[in-house]
Amino acid sequence: MQCGRCHEDCGEKRESLLPCDFQYYDNPEHLKELGDIDVGKYVASSVVVFNLDTKQVKWTRELDLSTSTAKVRAYIYSSPSVVDLDGDGNLDILVGTSFGLFYVLDHHGKFEFAPCIFFNIPSL
Repeated sequence: MQCGRCHEDCGEKRESLLPCDFQYYDNPEHLKELGDIDVGKYVASSVVVFNLDTKQVKWTRELDLSTSTAKVRAYIYSSPSVVDLDGDGNLDILVGTSFGLFYVLDHHGKFEFAPCIFFNIPSL
């Protein structure tokens, strides 16, 4: 398979970026970690990067959190964009959320910039 950077079969590790609905707390053993917290009352958005060679999670970055009854919930409605934004040879991740926030993450999941608002959500 071709590498995304050099467009050749260079043997470089391949990764896939997936926004996902991670159901970690669907497992009753994991749910015990939260005590009396009802996870059904919350919505969270995150970015999860998987290594496709090892099929392991490489890193996760939590973005937004809301209650499930809020008028604006913490959703990611579209796939992130992946581009070498800063010219360092590594792919950066750009993603917007339903909160009106725009995030730029480096290839390790660190925030490149403070999240910025790209549109104004009126008071509800």
